[in-house]
Amino acid sequence: MNALRMPSLPVLWFVVALLCGAAALGAQQLAVSESVSRVEVLLSDRGWGRAVLGRAVPDGGVVTTWLDSEVTLGRPGVELRLGSLGHLVVEATTEEALELRLTAGMLQVEAVETAVRIVPARGGTITTAGARFSIDGDTIAVETGTIRIERAGTPETITLSDGERFSFVPHRRGPIFPVTPTQ
Repeated sequence: MNALRMPSLPVLWFVVALLCGAAALGAQQLAVSESVSRVEVLLSDRGWGRAVLGRAVPDGGVVTTWLDSEVTLGRPGVELRLGSLGHLVVEATTEEALELRLTAGMLQVEAVETAVRIVPARGGTITTAGARFSIDGDTIAVETGTIRIERAGTPETITLSDGERFSFVPHRRGPIFPVTPTQ
């Protein structure tokens, strides 16, 4: 009978170090945690492919969703849900922060003790270190926490907290076509 041979101690240490290194690297990167319908990811070394559960989306990666599709991306401290017809670019990831560029679609963000910086399609920058909010087209809605909005071309910083909303498109108050009485 053949007895199972145990690997040598240096081989075991190498395997443990490799697994720990992969876990540390994976903890920084966003990974696909849920995918509904057709979601694609662009990776610089592989090109376009379907979103696979557990697949990391490294810096420079692009995530797109098709009609009636959505994807959830996460890492410790951050969860992102990109809705239908979305386009999200992962600009940079570090242990403390995440930088994203949203060019289309609705994005729900839940950040806990991780700094998130998002550049939406309308320009400007949204930053938070702990909030739950969503960006849907031109509107930002904060559920809990605090976010800061720095608009392109203006020195003004807008701070939003629990339950507040902001639109990048100015809304005209009153009727669009005022009615004047005739004589």
